Order: sequence, then structure tokens, then C-alpha cells
Amino acid sequence: MKIYIINLQQDVKRKEFQIKQFDRLKISVEFINATTIDDIEILYQDHFFDWQRPLRKVEVACYYSHRRLWEKIAKDTETVLILEDDVLISKDLSKVVQGLHNFDFEYINLESTGRKKLIAKENVAIDKKYNIYEIFQDRNGAGGYILTPSGAKKLLKLEEKIGIGLADAHIRSCLSLNAFQIEPLLVLQDSETNKYGLESIIKTVSNISSKEKPKIPLKYLFYFKSKRIKVQLIQGYVRIKSLFIAQKRVMKILIEDFKF
Repeated sequence: MKIYIINLQQDVKRKEFQIKQFDRLKISVEFINATTIDDIEILYQDHFFDWQRPLRKVEVACYYSHRRLWEKIAKDTETVLILEDDVLISKDLSKVVQGLHNFDFEYINLESTGRKKLIAKENVAIDKKYNIYEIFQDRNGAGGYILTPSGAKKLLKLEEKIGIGLADAHIRSCLSLNAFQIEPLLVLQDSETNKYGLESIIKTVSNISSKEKPKIPLKYLFYFKSKRIKVQLIQGYVRIKSLFIAQKRVMKILIEDFKF
């Protein structure tokens, strides 16, 4: 399985860390240049009204970084692992990924930011240590996930229907996606390390959270609010539909597997 790491060219420190991290585990990766805010200057205005609130330019750039890979995957026949350049990976990553060859999926999330996820009560064991769960609702980033060509096509088709959004929000909005979660976690964003008693290694500020959100023009307040209400109604429907087969909880992590 190919592994792509999205990296801004100026984030040399992050790239150096990822090279060191994957070399240590003897795993080959390919770096993909992230889309910058300069690249989407014209596109930005076209997508200002797409999501539940006005998007930051850096959020649109991040979305297009992922989208470029979705397009690449959709044209191919190979399943791909996509990572952002600020993640730590478990020493078991390669072993677990190899165990997925006979499993039917389109998308598998490998990370969590500490928020609860709505997942199936039942699971399938990958091995004695790792399990995989169908996932119904998620609010936990796009730092590390596996995507198949059919899954990539569904994400691109959804964009044609609803436009763009935050990369992770767009993924979780695709209700037709055959989506799953692996537990214990295999990927951890560096910004989340303090929650688990680990020291930050990369020590960089998020390229997104450091930017101020655009203010909603007063005349468009109802427009954006109505979009948000629509999403909340859909989320409520999903929770009701999965009431007897799902559980909402925080994903487990084995900290010792992430110590660098």
C-alpha cells in the first residue's frame, strides 16, 4: 500500500521528522506538496458559501491538498494511506495495514483527537491486538486515513453535490462511504500528544487553528445558520438510525507504541 504524506514545502522540520520516523520503521513513503493559499486565491471566492460557515483560506488550501490525492486515487486501482505531516505513527502501522487486504472497506480512519466517535458495538478482529469498527459519526480530523479508489470517487461526487468544506468534515458528510475505525489508534497528531502524557516532538503550531475565522456577513447569517441546522438534522437522523447498533466513546490508544 502506498503512503502519501502531505507537506508544505516550507515545513522542512516536519518533513525531516517524518523521514526519520518512517526510516526507523523501514517504511517507504512519498511526499506530496501541499496546496498553498496562493494556489487557491481564485478558487477561494468560488467556495466561500459552500460550508456551514465561511472557510479560512488555509482551510480551503488544506481541503485541496487532500482533494488532489482523492483525484489521483480515483484514477488508479490501488488503495492508499494518506497522512498529514504533523502525525506520529504507531510502530504497528505496517503490520496492521497488511492485515486489511481481505477486508471490505472504502475508508478507514486511523486517528482520534480525543473526541467521542459513534461506532458499531460489534467489531472484527484484525489480530489479537487490533479491531476494526464500522463508524457512523466522527469529528476527529483527517491526519491519517486509508482510502480506496471507490471511496475517493464518492468523495469527489459529493463535492459536485454540496461543494467543499473542511477535509475531515467532507469525509464524514459522505454517508454512502463504507467507513471504519481501527482501535487502538495507529496515528496521533502531534498537537494531541499532551492529552496522552507524551511530549510534543515536532513542536509546531497548527497551520489552520492559528488563523482567525472569517466573520459571517450579517446579510448571510441566516443562510449559514440554515446550512448548519440541516447538517445537525442529518446527524440526528444518523444517531437515531444507529441507536441499537452503535456506541459513542473515545478510542483507545497504546501510548507505548508511539514513543519515538
